[in-house]
Amino acid sequence: MRRFFALAPLAIVVVTVAAFWPTLQGEFNWDDEASLVNNAHYRGLGASQIRWMFTTTLMGHYMPLTWLSLAVDYTLGRMNPWIYHFTSLLLHAANAVLFYLVARWLLAAAAPTRAADEPAHRWHRDDDRPGHLTIAAGALVAALVFALHPQRVESVAWISDRGTLLCATFYLLAVLAYLAAVAPPPTRGRRWWRAVSLVAFGAALLSKGMAVSLPVSLLVLDVYPLGRRREGWRRLLIDKAPYAALALVGAGAALVARSEGAGFSDYGSYGVASRIALAGYSLWFYPLTLLWPANLSPLYEAPRQLSLLEPRFLVPTVGVVAVTAGLVTLRRRLPGALAAWAHSAAVVAPVSGIAQSGLQLVADRYAYLAQMGFILLAGYGVVWVIQMSARGRVPRRTVGLTAGGVTAALLALGSLTWSQSYVWRDPEILWGWAVDVDPACARCHYNLGAALMRRRLDEASLRMSEEHLRRALELRPDYADAYLGVGTVSLMRRRYAEAEPALREYMRLRPTTRAGFERLAVLYLVRSRPEQAIPLLRRAQEMSGSAEVSAGREKMMEAHAGGLAEAVQLMDDSETLRYLGQALLEQGLAADAIVPLRRAVELDPAAPAGRFWLAQAYRGAGQAARADAEMGALRERNPSSAMRPTGR
Repeated sequence: MRRFFALAPLAIVVVTVAAFWPTLQGEFNWDDEASLVNNAHYRGLGASQIRWMFTTTLMGHYMPLTWLSLAVDYTLGRMNPWIYHFTSLLLHAANAVLFYLVARWLLAAAAPTRAADEPAHRWHRDDDRPGHLTIAAGALVAALVFALHPQRVESVAWISDRGTLLCATFYLLAVLAYLAAVAPPPTRGRRWWRAVSLVAFGAALLSKGMAVSLPVSLLVLDVYPLGRRREGWRRLLIDKAPYAALALVGAGAALVARSEGAGFSDYGSYGVASRIALAGYSLWFYPLTLLWPANLSPLYEAPRQLSLLEPRFLVPTVGVVAVTAGLVTLRRRLPGALAAWAHSAAVVAPVSGIAQSGLQLVADRYAYLAQMGFILLAGYGVVWVIQMSARGRVPRRTVGLTAGGVTAALLALGSLTWSQSYVWRDPEILWGWAVDVDPACARCHYNLGAALMRRRLDEASLRMSEEHLRRALELRPDYADAYLGVGTVSLMRRRYAEAEPALREYMRLRPTTRAGFERLAVLYLVRSRPEQAIPLLRRAQEMSGSAEVSAGREKMMEAHAGGLAEAVQLMDDSETLRYLGQALLEQGLAADAIVPLRRAVELDPAAPAGRFWLAQAYRGAGQAARADAEMGALRERNPSSAMRPTGR
């Protein structure tokens, strides 16, 4: 029996790694471009990098410990995505083991045949106690369901979602330490365990703000299955006061980061009734997809306008009210179901639409913590069947049928996870899948079009890119970024008459954003009209607060007044410079393309795309040695991008 308990965590790790193995072949994807590939601030463990990690709100999150983990990855493997994916996979496997340990505590506390006066902690610690193997079997099933569910793929395969994994690690450690602290009888180590729990909770908040709901979930556990309500609500609330204080600080940091890095949608676009519809949809989504994980997508886009009376939102909202009322009514008979429902609601509430941010209705990554309570119910079901069979209350064949059903379900989940992992291999596959799942998703079409435009320069790919970008505009006519994309891809295809109005529309929608001015300037430069381009570039510099030009750059502009060199020296955005270089290459002007591409590399030497296209420009200009040197530097800095010719 002890061998089983020793091997169970190892089995969980092996099975988890096997199911998610395809994620190790993935590239940098989606927001990885902005957060990792084009971001040099996190690369290293020096004082300046650590200072940045503890002060940045990049991408709308405050997560210094997550940035530290990514810095360690960079130190070990530079910009090879394999090491980042490997760390994420190990974290998920570790979380599955931690969940197994938590499940053993809680299933022991809820064991249907445990004597009323028998402390649950003895079931957790005494491996030779009769029935303990049953508890461990239920916990093992729960851990494997948690580990193998395909909704975990997003958090494991998407490097930028490292925060969810690390947050869950400390979250589960905080729960484990709390269980040890409150387990009877009172011991001298209780205060120490409580301190460990609080430190772990603080670390979870510094990894990602999703952990703010932990005090509520601990209170739910106090009621069931720990049965601490007899100690009195006052005692339980006092116990949670330090957690609540940390949660308030963490929530404040998360709100500031979100408002600075991403922003919230206003109630003008989503009124009170719409917010109720969004919340109802969110609360219904996570238990539903746990049972039926079909058509998973990286982005479930919120509609531009929605009504609570639409069946898509009315049915889930009514369902949430009905289930809540039913579970409250049956709370004595189904306390575990009510506890799981309350935990899920607490986790989902901050991202349920009440404070809507971004274009998504829901997200698979939010299921990571939200579904834990429901998964424990599956483990409890296994324990119940085995123990009721031993007491003769259900036929013995039921145990065999349950074992067969559980095995089939785990095999199905593992195979779904394996195939879903391939969806996240690169941006084109990911967003192609997303468009297939939801053809009406404007952001999905935009992301696919942008991926095709950034990674390839052949006419067929650019044509497909433009089709998806224009489809995004059909679905959302006010989608500013899609206008920028259409203008850029039209420029790349040398359809200048179509590029200019699209870029000007972007400038109308985003009048304070420099990208439109810079991209329109690129169009004028490609058409040999620098006199029109340079004022636009100067305006862009004024917007960025960098209108002052160094003496060296001023001297160069005087030497090349009104020419390409002056325009290039006014550009500080490596992506815009890369597009200019690619457009000049497309025109066969390789020598001219070297100028903006070389500056793009100077501005962002770690970004692989600029260095790749600079190598192509050198080769096109007959400078093979320099082209080989740039490709060599690219292989050293970013092995995966250097191995095959893409626009990244």
